[in-house]
Amino acid sequence: MGEEHWCPTGNELFQLGDVVLIRRQVLDVLEISCVACGGHGVAERSWVPADVAPVLGDGNVDVGDVVRLLRLAVGLDTADADGLVVSDVAPTVAQGDLSVVTGDGRIDVSDVVTTLRAAVGLVRLAWPERVLVLRLPEGASAMAFSLSARRWPAWAKLESVTCDACAREGGSLDVADGRFGITGVVDAAPWLAGGPVATLRYRSPQPVDVSTLDLASEVIGPDLDTLPVEVSLDAR
Repeated sequence: MGEEHWCPTGNELFQLGDVVLIRRQVLDVLEISCVACGGHGVAERSWVPADVAPVLGDGNVDVGDVVRLLRLAVGLDTADADGLVVSDVAPTVAQGDLSVVTGDGRIDVSDVVTTLRAAVGLVRLAWPERVLVLRLPEGASAMAFSLSARRWPAWAKLESVTCDACAREGGSLDVADGRFGITGVVDAAPWLAGGPVATLRYRSPQPVDVSTLDLASEVIGPDLDTLPVEVSLDAR
């Protein structure tokens, strides 16, 4: 018959039913899994550096993460590929008040020590900052632009947008699960000189592959008409 799946919800009490479920896990006849949730309330990984306990993380780095990192380091626990990425937090590089994670491709005592320092508040771990730039085609007489992107990965946290070519303050960044949108009013001079229209900053364990995103853009001309050109998004 194979393993059954059990979607944990909990009731804040430790009861006989919990003992039965633990026993069934030990006997390999039950697997804790969100498969049984039927697609409702499916947990997602937090993608906070060193946040490995529980398995998908809880958004905080604490003693539970230290213990699990130690178990991973000595081979008592295993992690999937994403879990190994989140666990590999040493070495780090100091940038202001942040300790930026670089990793070295293995899980060992240095990752445990780094996680312990984060858990007690001695360091603030962060993924490297990465940059994407928005450009308009040369010669386009643009007055405003918008760009939306879907299928943005959960492991890349959007932080800010700078509208390099905006005539006024800002440019706006709207973020929702799996997508973002950028809009701005253009001052032609900066980007006609070869500069970017806008700069998008995010933090992630690896660069986002722009070719995997579902992009849509609109460029408005001086007569408030839509121009037959597109905004491009490229890694700097």
